Amino acid sequence: MKKAIAGKPPSDEYQRFEKLAKSILAVPKSEIDKRHAEYEKKKAAKKRKAA
Repeated sequence: MKKAIAGKPPSDEYQRFEKLAKSILAVPKSEIDKRHAEYEKKKAAKKRKAA
């Protein structure tokens, strides 16, 4: 976590960013790949249906 400057706590904006970054990094790569494959499959099916 960012050190406070002159005794001031980190800004709310920085704390929200840090929380977001930690939540993104906590997702395993295998889960991301799985969801990407599902998305691509749905996208291809939708494209075939429209053609």
